Amino acid sequence: MDFETQMILIYSVCDECVKIYNIKDDSLCKMSTADVMTVSIASAQFFYGNFRRAGLILKHGRFMKHVLSESQLNRRWHAIKEELWYAIFFISRDQ
Repeated sequence: MDFETQMILIYSVCDECVKIYNIKDDSLCKMSTADVMTVSIASAQFFYGNFRRAGLILKHGRFMKHVLSESQLNRRWHAIKEELWYAIFFISRDQ
């Protein structure tokens, strides 16, 4: 599977889980919860945990319009409930 297809799949799974858990983002957020999760998973899977590099690649590859700074991503990442992360990993474990 190529990188673009993997990114679309990761985002789709994250977005569906966010909808299932009925998580609402603030209207002023530059990145949705699904976007933050996508950057986090992409950084772990492809960029050795480097948020900055993952964000740059996803932004310049036009996968995302806005990418937060590394510290903002880290804060948003830690604010996501564990149950949501478990759901993502449970769904994707068979992939």
